[in-house]
Amino acid sequence: MQLIHPEKILQTQRLLLEPLKQHHAFLLYPILQDSQIYGYISQEPPISIETLRHRYQKLERRLSPTDDEAWLNWAVCLKSSRQFIGRVEASISSKKSAYAYIFGSQFWNSGYATEASRQVLQVLFDDYKVIEFIAQVDTRNQASIRVVRKA
Repeated sequence: MQLIHPEKILQTQRLLLEPLKQHHAFLLYPILQDSQIYGYISQEPPISIETLRHRYQKLERRLSPTDDEAWLNWAVCLKSSRQFIGRVEASISSKKSAYAYIFGSQFWNSGYATEASRQVLQVLFDDYKVIEFIAQVDTRNQASIRVVRKA
């Protein structure tokens, strides 16, 4: 899979989306300890900063181990304060495309997830020629359903 602009920082009106690097583990770990995040997803909070750093180190490459999938991940921060508020990710292969996001609960209902999603999806459509995404959202998660509809 050919990566396009692998180190490009994405910008929206209020957000910066930085390509995920291992140093982001230190910035995102506190947010990812928020138990409210895991109410609708089948993940657990990271065990330690070191575990998260090791995971992010693997993702820095932005390609799967077999180079047949793009694994695109961004750390999201507020432009105004440079405070990190969450993460967005997309995987692209010849067979499917997936998109996900996690934001700290204190940043929910602010439009940040929609804003970041629109920017990432635009990059995927423009640069990677992705033509379709299928959303999988827990039916109880009305906020995420609204994000998907808006994005």
